[in-house]
Amino acid sequence: MRLISCELQNIKMHECINLEFSNKITIISGENESGKSSIIEAIHKGLFLKASSSGSAVESLQSRLHFGKPTVKIIFEAKGDNWTLVKTFTGSSGQTLLKSENKGSQVTGPAAEDLLAELTGFTETLGSRQASSKLPSRWAHIWIRRGLSGRNPLLASKDSYDI
Repeated sequence: MRLISCELQNIKMHECINLEFSNKITIISGENESGKSSIIEAIHKGLFLKASSSGSAVESLQSRLHFGKPTVKIIFEAKGDNWTLVKTFTGSSGQTLLKSENKGSQVTGPAAEDLLAELTGFTETLGSRQASSKLPSRWAHIWIRRGLSGRNPLLASKDSYDI
């Protein structure tokens, strides 16, 4: 799987931000408190957390500066196709859309969450209750937590990974 681009709306300090990812490596840099970790957190939760999740996992994405629900749009390549994922985190009424660019087909809701899990190599996307225990270990190599940049999640014991 390869990330191609993302668009984030109403995520923490970002009203709207668009990013294109390199085929090789993308470096996100900026001043302290400029929203770098927020970008990674939103992508991470977009890929692995159900749009219908609630509680602190979703509340932490919500902008205190901009009106609107946190929305993550990610374009990625997986299994020989380009996919567009759009998630709007609104608690129990959260919405997920997953569209195949090559086939032109799209799925929504729980079916989209199931297909996304398959495309990312897991059996399911995570709900609110699993967010604190399993979410940090999913694709730990893109996960950066504020204040914990020196902690390498890849060095954690095998028990801490959701595989």
